[in-house]
Amino acid sequence: MFKTLQAKIVGGVFLVMLIAIGILGFLWQSEKVLTVKAQNDLATVQKDNALALASAAAEINRLNTLNGEISRKAEEDINIAHQKHKVALNEINALRNADLVTINRLRDNTKTLTAKLSSLSDSTRTEYAISAGNNTAECSVVLGEVADLARRYSAEIDFLRDAWPKPVLPQESK
Repeated sequence: MFKTLQAKIVGGVFLVMLIAIGILGFLWQSEKVLTVKAQNDLATVQKDNALALASAAAEINRLNTLNGEISRKAEEDINIAHQKHKVALNEINALRNADLVTINRLRDNTKTLTAKLSSLSDSTRTEYAISAGNNTAECSVVLGEVADLARRYSAEIDFLRDAWPKPVLPQESK
């Protein structure tokens, strides 16, 4: 009976050992499959990260290039505005100089007229007064035109300076 019991126990232990070995084999295979899957997932994540980094680097390069183009265009527009401003200032100065010549001529004519005025007839004095009034009106019109031109060019320069996009500096990566 002891031998029968011993045989049953040995058989049971053997069966338990076989089951344990089977379970261990199954777990080992499962771990191996999970490890391969984890390695594949890791490779996929690394590949996605590399693609995302490459895409981000390409976007940074594109934005830097665009920023450079905008900066160059802004500088060109500023230079053009400065050139237009110089031309306008030259025109204004030319008109001012012409007006100064006219004013000096009028002063000289007024001095000459004042010296001759006492010897002239009343009708001649009236004609001179009308002529002087007309000259003053013409000077006022020219002065108004010069002032309008100066305001227009100043407003154009201010508009270009304010409206043109400012260059965007790239952000440093962290």
